[in-house]
Amino acid sequence: MKLTFYGALLPLALWLPACSFVESDEPELSLLWQTGEHVSYLTVNRSGSLDADRFYAERERVSGGGALTAYDRRTGAVAWLQTVSPGCTAVPVGTRVFCAGHFLYALDAETGRQLWRAGTGATDSSFSLVTAAADADRVYVGVAGAPDGSGRIAAFDAATGARLWGRTFEGPGWKGVHVESLALSPEGELLVAFTGEYDPPSIYSAAVVAAVDPATGRELWRSVDGDATTNREISDLAFWGPLVLYSDVGGSGREVVAFDRRTRAVAWRAPVTPTGGASLFPQAPTVVGDRVYYTDTFGGVFAVEARTGAPVWTAQGAGGFFNQLACGGVLYVDEQYGSLFRLSDGRPLGRLFEDEDTIPSQAAVADGVLYVSASTGVYAFDCDP
Repeated sequence: MKLTFYGALLPLALWLPACSFVESDEPELSLLWQTGEHVSYLTVNRSGSLDADRFYAERERVSGGGALTAYDRRTGAVAWLQTVSPGCTAVPVGTRVFCAGHFLYALDAETGRQLWRAGTGATDSSFSLVTAAADADRVYVGVAGAPDGSGRIAAFDAATGARLWGRTFEGPGWKGVHVESLALSPEGELLVAFTGEYDPPSIYSAAVVAAVDPATGRELWRSVDGDATTNREISDLAFWGPLVLYSDVGGSGREVVAFDRRTRAVAWRAPVTPTGGASLFPQAPTVVGDRVYYTDTFGGVFAVEARTGAPVWTAQGAGGFFNQLACGGVLYVDEQYGSLFRLSDGRPLGRLFEDEDTIPSQAAVADGVLYVSASTGVYAFDCDP
């Protein structure tokens, strides 16, 4: 097997145990670099973030919050570290990095210097910002924790942090709304994924996607999947052509759903492991070419056709998976060690980390490289296609 290594040379003992290498006829992951700092706190169930130069991950608790750390994508060197409210997922856009937690932060991408910090208004000081999206002009956040149970979003000026508009979502019979994620569609609409709850804390709910005008907050359309007899909960969103894809983690669904944003109708549904009460974590499925990949809490790994949802292959792992990423010819699935499957047919390829002390967390993929923040350090792997 050919092993590629870049960056500062490390002792063999530091990097050989990290990878579960496979035979030469399989797709390969080769270690490019790793850092050595161990941490006791990691952000889980959230993706890492990338821009052209850096990998961003929240890795440690510090006084007053968490530490968002920027790593040089070529060498692994720490570019900067900034204290933010815990639970931050970085959203890099241009020369800024936005971070939504208890507050919305705007940081200079080059230095990490705080440019501005904003709340959601005087009456919202105790609320949390649970998700964010951004473009060159505005930052959009979803708000959780309103005493009246309403689901709220707000937009801020990307340059100054000034609040531009806010919107509250309501629906017939809903007693509560939980905003899950925001995404900008290929057409430029702001898509808001939220769960409409009919009688919280009961299980009856619907999964909703609403399209909003980014400039004004005006709602343009919405798609509602479910009613007062269902238990449907929505996840982050992914796109394939005209389809919007999400994981339904509620008891009535437990399936990946695709709906057509032209017709507002569900195009297909793809199931999880049929026995044992398997469900999905609130992460978007992964789209590569004409296939959609997703994983469930019972270790099921699935590939389906993006156009129809028809099954392509199914595999089984040892544990439940939080998330999945495709890199080259490999599907990386996030659980205690980071399992690997061949993207073409689901064949298991072992684990990324065999060391029991190395627990993976936030990860991201770009340009054929997999970046993983773990308890023993940060790793970058070259993915052999």
